[in-house]
Amino acid sequence: MRNSESMTPKGCIFDIRRYAIHDGPGIRLNVFFKGCPLHCQWCHNPEGQDPLPGLIFNQSRCLGCRACKDYTLPQACPSGALETCGTWMDVDQVLQTALREKLFFDRSGGGITCTGGEPLMQPGFLVSLLAAC
Repeated sequence: MRNSESMTPKGCIFDIRRYAIHDGPGIRLNVFFKGCPLHCQWCHNPEGQDPLPGLIFNQSRCLGCRACKDYTLPQACPSGALETCGTWMDVDQVLQTALREKLFFDRSGGGITCTGGEPLMQPGFLVSLLAAC
């Protein structure tokens, strides 16, 4: 049993996608871990390569207003072109999301897919999450 919040491992997650059907059997919940050492040119999720939360810039949304010129406050961008990518979550937070999908998992034979980035970049959190499932 965990006695303190500091002992609860946290993982840096950049997305959780519900109702995923392409990454395993049945209906799945895809949990996208931040961090990957490979930096492949063909990476499908380059926003997940950096292991820490950071900012991403979506040029197609940019109005050119320069409200975000220092790139430190994503809230300053009126069009949402500057976004925070990644948030620290504990196992219980991920499981709360997964429990909302339990009926779909049970009926379809689905479950959770840990993807990324590279989940093995956060081994303590990954093991704790899998053990809790």
